[in-house]
Amino acid sequence: MVNRSQSRARNGAATAKRGTIAFALAALVVTSCAGTRSAEDVAETPVVAARPGPPEPMDVRVTDLPADLVDAIADRIADRVVARLQGGAQAASRPGSAGAREAWRSTPAASAPPAAAPSVADRRRAPVSPPPAAPAATDEDIRAVRASAETALDWLARHQGEDGIWSAARNGGEASYDVGVSGLAILAFLGAGETTETGPHAETVKRGLKRLVEHQDSEGCIGPRTSSHFMYNHAYAALAVTEAYGMTQSAVLKVPAQRAVDFILQARNPYLGWRYGIRDGDNDTSTTGLMVMVLRSGKLAGLAIDDAAFTGALSWFDKMTEPEYGRTGYQQRGGPSPRTIESMAKFPADRVESTTAVATAARIFAGANPAQDEWVKKGADVVAAKPPVWSESEGSIDFHYWYWGTQAMFQKGGTHWSSWRNHMVRALPSHQRADAGADERGSWDPVDAWSAEGGRVYTTAMGCLISEIVGRAGK
Repeated sequence: MVNRSQSRARNGAATAKRGTIAFALAALVVTSCAGTRSAEDVAETPVVAARPGPPEPMDVRVTDLPADLVDAIADRIADRVVARLQGGAQAASRPGSAGAREAWRSTPAASAPPAAAPSVADRRRAPVSPPPAAPAATDEDIRAVRASAETALDWLARHQGEDGIWSAARNGGEASYDVGVSGLAILAFLGAGETTETGPHAETVKRGLKRLVEHQDSEGCIGPRTSSHFMYNHAYAALAVTEAYGMTQSAVLKVPAQRAVDFILQARNPYLGWRYGIRDGDNDTSTTGLMVMVLRSGKLAGLAIDDAAFTGALSWFDKMTEPEYGRTGYQQRGGPSPRTIESMAKFPADRVESTTAVATAARIFAGANPAQDEWVKKGADVVAAKPPVWSESEGSIDFHYWYWGTQAMFQKGGTHWSSWRNHMVRALPSHQRADAGADERGSWDPVDAWSAEGGRVYTTAMGCLISEIVGRAGK
């Protein structure tokens, strides 16, 4: 949203330089439509549709242009935005006006020009100040996190459908994500060491996996392809099947797991990664990182994997990573993390470093040495500057970011991990529903950036997976 006072209009316009060119263009359209309104009136106008990073066709794809050309175009557009926002100022302030020429003639030669607003490249590379350190996690904190995971599993077990699937729609989400959230729910049980053969919820795991396998089509895709995001559903379901096979080596799961992996390999764009389609030439960091995780799981389970897929994914991450500080963009080099159009205003993209977290973890899964790799180190530093904070008012709740950040920092180890864990133990357990006898007990309310899609099943499965990692000893 544009800042609300004329004195901050310049900063509001400069903010337009972040993210895609679409952001600056949209701001220009808003100011163009403002007519004779003052800059202050314009500053009061919410530019909801103009926030950077929507994952759908509303964004302008510029990832194939040279970074310096993208920056130059964005700077030019941002300058136009500044001019529009200052439309009500005196004529002398307008470049090219008679007043401006006279003012220029009367200006002493020694006067310094006004400081230029930072360019897109400068803003993208600017380091973030480290956050205040969180108190060190105590043994009591770790026990609370482990107990939190157990109560989350209880909620998930109670809310599995009779057909073995978890319903996103009946829990605040959308029915098109049922297969995906079911995969996440099964992963939560697997993360606790439970399988189709062991643990108090073995039957829950068995029913869920059976139903996912029944949803697999002739090409290996798990779930219907009616949603534009069916690849996400397939990936989470495939990860559940490959993990279960790796833990049990069950003959019943081997063929479905291999077919699920084969579908992912067939869908990959040559020499790069994945997005929502099948070899359609479109890539994004979020989907690519998730596919790398599935393939890594499959490889550890003993399934046949083409290692060229890891090489292609790393090429995509390199293409999307700003080299100086190591921030990885979604579809634009060093750009912002994605947001849906509906969630942009409530959950600003600059509150998180989701795609950097995804790329950092996926680089390690693809074979990078977490202790030596330059991009892993820089990515971990970027993520460390945006630790998990539960704040509905600031729009900082993002289970997707927290999950990938937890994966990345756990793999990185050292102070990166201990600091992240210290923040995480304060963000999650205290906000889990603990109402005795309530149906929601053990779950997390669907109040994060992606809850509209996955609902309470999504937040609870993700919260459980995070808690299981945080509750581990070591690192």
